Amino acid sequence: MLVTAAASCFALAALLGGCGSDPGPGIGVDQGPDSTMDQGPSFELGTSCAVDNGGCDPLVACSMGGGTVDCGPCPEGYSGSGVTGCVDVDECASDNGGCGSAAFYACTNRVGAAPTCADIDECTDGTAGCDLHATCVNQVGAAAECICEAGYVGDGMTCALDPCDGATVCAGTWPATSTPYSFECVPRVPTYVCQGQLPTWDVTDDALTRSGRFEVRSGSDGVLGTADDTVLDLVTSLEWERLPPSGTYTQAEAVVRCQGLSIAGGGFRLPEKSELESLVDPTRANPAIDTSAFPQPIGTSYWSRTPYVPGFDQGFSLTSFNGRTEIAADTSAKSARCVR
Repeated sequence: MLVTAAASCFALAALLGGCGSDPGPGIGVDQGPDSTMDQGPSFELGTSCAVDNGGCDPLVACSMGGGTVDCGPCPEGYSGSGVTGCVDVDECASDNGGCGSAAFYACTNRVGAAPTCADIDECTDGTAGCDLHATCVNQVGAAAECICEAGYVGDGMTCALDPCDGATVCAGTWPATSTPYSFECVPRVPTYVCQGQLPTWDVTDDALTRSGRFEVRSGSDGVLGTADDTVLDLVTSLEWERLPPSGTYTQAEAVVRCQGLSIAGGGFRLPEKSELESLVDPTRANPAIDTSAFPQPIGTSYWSRTPYVPGFDQGFSLTSFNGRTEIAADTSAKSARCVR
């Protein structure tokens, strides 16, 4: 049965979604007395949504309008167009995907979806920078907190042995007095010091230079002249290490050395500035100290634990040659005579 061209076009439109100049194979078209049956049209890509989504990106909708393919817009999270292709938008590439600071949050892009944000645990990945003697505590959306372990002081990034840890270190043995002394730890990484109301002595007092002021005591071996010897100051009641080793130390190292000194039962610490000054004998020179009680090389300079507060990273030391107190960088190399 032959159909008119118009009828065949409408039939094809219903079947294939559009009319072409050639109605298609197997359909007879009445073109007049001289017409013959042709081979029919062939549909190319992009002329029908039924074939490969009409040539549109697979992520968009294809529709027919006016006999042509119409590609819809790319879905949210993609850039480009349905005709040229849809490309995933990497939100993490801009402003860390809105997660917050890249230092504290990791942004992970998800194809066609919003990114995920995860807190960076600096304690786990090892970027917190805490001292070996500190505990790392992760803080969501902020830098990790480093807390020095018990017995150590510092900002967590640097922790040092706490010289104020325990009464024997903080208070020591002070002269008998009716006025109580109080002490507190003063933050000064890496040394830290104990400061408070310290006893002082007037070096011009006759009692400080009187004969028999110092009592030399033998150590556990009962023999004088060994490293176990101590010297008791009968005026201040302080007991000193008599024969410290010839090595030199920074102020922090001197603090640690005295804390670890175990002669005569231990309990030693690095002296305060005023305590060192109490050993100076104004009647002596070269050195200005009683060498019978404290044998030592002339000119030796000893660390105190007292910081020079106006100058960060500085401390007080005493030169036995002239009995003068000096201010030095706390990394300077000096001797250490311990007290308790």
